[in-house]
Amino acid sequence: MALTACNPSAAAYSTPFKLEVLSHQDPDQLSSRQVAAIYDIRNPHQVVVWRCKLDTFGVAALESKKRARPMMKPMRCRPVPPSTVTTDWTNALREKNDRLRAEVTYLKSCTP
Repeated sequence: MALTACNPSAAAYSTPFKLEVLSHQDPDQLSSRQVAAIYDIRNPHQVVVWRCKLDTFGVAALESKKRARPMMKPMRCRPVPPSTVTTDWTNALREKNDRLRAEVTYLKSCTP
């Protein structure tokens, strides 16, 4: 009864599950590989790690500690520098527009 994490290669096991695995290992004198096979634990060395933590620090050491994800750096909005290409293009359009207006004004004044 393992609870799998998002990554299929990694698994998060509850504290009661860890205690059940370790308590099953003791009376039957099973190896970590045998217990891992019975409980479908991918890494048999994990049972050894649990045993060491339990013997050294007690049941509290078997509790899984959530690791916080590192916070992303905030996105900084940089002002967009005015593009010289856009400015040149805009100026060219304005000049063309002024010439066309002058031409229209001239043509209107020439026609009776």
